[in-house]
Amino acid sequence: MLKVNKLKMELDKKIILHDINFEVAEGDWLMICGPNGSGKTSLIKALSGQNPYTGEIEIYGSNLRLLKSNQKAMIFGVLDQHPGSDFDFTVEELVRMGRYPHLKGWFKSWTDIDQEVLERVLLQTNLYQKRKRSVQSLSGGERQRAYLAQLFLQDPKLLILDEPSNHLDLIYEQNLFRTLKEWLQQPGRSIITVMHDLSLAKKYGNRALLLKEGHQVVFNDVSKALSSEKLNSSYQMDIASYLKEKYQQWQ
Repeated sequence: MLKVNKLKMELDKKIILHDINFEVAEGDWLMICGPNGSGKTSLIKALSGQNPYTGEIEIYGSNLRLLKSNQKAMIFGVLDQHPGSDFDFTVEELVRMGRYPHLKGWFKSWTDIDQEVLERVLLQTNLYQKRKRSVQSLSGGERQRAYLAQLFLQDPKLLILDEPSNHLDLIYEQNLFRTLKEWLQQPGRSIITVMHDLSLAKKYGNRALLLKEGHQVVFNDVSKALSSEKLNSSYQMDIASYLKEKYQQWQ
């Protein structure tokens, strides 16, 4: 589905990413991990076309640079780490925007089928009762779920998520990852997620890309890429011992 070859990014004459190479197949859930400043968010901004880069990004064999905006919208769904809007939309109005690439006709008419999908997504993300609320009145976690609902309504082939569980209570975090896992079961779908929580990365991902200071440490199956040896190299600390100590009171 996605192939990245010799990707390099430079901002303000500083190299942010060096020679990044990986692939995403249909059904993959790729976790992008690494300490702060390793280039995780910069990488997904390149993948989503938000930042310039050198090297090649191919999607279904086509050069990303050659795709039109509507083509990208049918393939990519992107959730930034801190999504926000200056406009006072209701939750329903915000989520409805995700359906635009699928609307038919010159005037992009809204159909009964579109409405059915919208209501299903609002229920799926526990926002149905808040659909008439202003987005500006929502808590951080509720707003995060509203933007996720917009992505689900967009129904792309590839979700690109930057820390999607930010601001979420544990019950919503659990529901989110269960929902994403179910979404991934449909044919022709993949997910790329930037993750700080290595436990969630190992629990849900099947592939992982580990970064350090803009360099690729390893790209492999999640158990191999997030091994103690590789994590210690990237984070410069004994990750496994720290996490075992951190969570031992729950055993």
